[in-house]
Amino acid sequence: MKALKQKIRVILATCVIAVIVINISNINSVNANAQEMAASNATSAVSANENAASDDATAVANADSTTPQYIGRGYVTCKELKLRNQPVAKGFNTIEVLENGAIVNIIQETEEYYQVEVDNSQNVGFVDKNFVAIPDQNPASYGLISAAVISCKKSSENRNYNMALACQKLNGLVLQPGEQFDWYGANGVGQANTANGFKPAPVIINKHSVMGVGGGVCQVCTTLYNVLLHLGIIPDEIHHHSIGSHYAAPGMDATVTYPSKDFKFTNPYQDPIMIEAFTDGGSTVTVLCYTVVQPTEWWKTKK
Repeated sequence: MKALKQKIRVILATCVIAVIVINISNINSVNANAQEMAASNATSAVSANENAASDDATAVANADSTTPQYIGRGYVTCKELKLRNQPVAKGFNTIEVLENGAIVNIIQETEEYYQVEVDNSQNVGFVDKNFVAIPDQNPASYGLISAAVISCKKSSENRNYNMALACQKLNGLVLQPGEQFDWYGANGVGQANTANGFKPAPVIINKHSVMGVGGGVCQVCTTLYNVLLHLGIIPDEIHHHSIGSHYAAPGMDATVTYPSKDFKFTNPYQDPIMIEAFTDGGSTVTVLCYTVVQPTEWWKTKK
């Protein structure tokens, strides 16, 4: 009996020692894991600090960069476009309302907006980029100085064709300093007849709308006239419709009728000017005027 009790004591002592060893092992494992996590957290903290430092450096660099990123010159393509003081659609003040054809210097670009400087007023603000077009002409050779965009709600297939044909004949016109443009002259569009490729469409004669050949060419002439008005150029010869035009305000229209009513103007600049004219395939006519001055340099010198 005494020997049995002794064996039990030995067994119990052995179990206690085993439990102690297991607990020590677990403690060491926990400490090791804690040390690894601490090291990992320290590495993450260093990485985060490095990223933060990089972001701060970028922010500082951006803050220090005050030179505008000049993108180019463009023109307004809609009837009215609001120039706002922030790049948002609503909730901020409107600086001014730009009319179609208004020339702007595009300074910065976001996903939906351009930051622009308006050519005439020098106001700076943001506009919806969907309503500002940048010409395809090489800015190293041609600087945009004026634009006009005129649409007509009442049109027809033949009338749209006549406008496109008139634009085609006008497009690419280059006038040297002091040279005159003559609608019916050698550098002009020519007569609106079938021999010149035009089709029957409504025209205004003696205050009435009647069917005639070449209907629609007056909208092209009117758009060219508005380009000149934006530049302050007074035509050498100009005639208005006998009744109001539904695509232009009174006094802003121009009509041509061979041979009694011609349209003429002279290039007043010391540089050649070039005319670009096109339609949207429908009833909207765009006419642009360029001079041989680099728009970037022109924009800088006018500051």
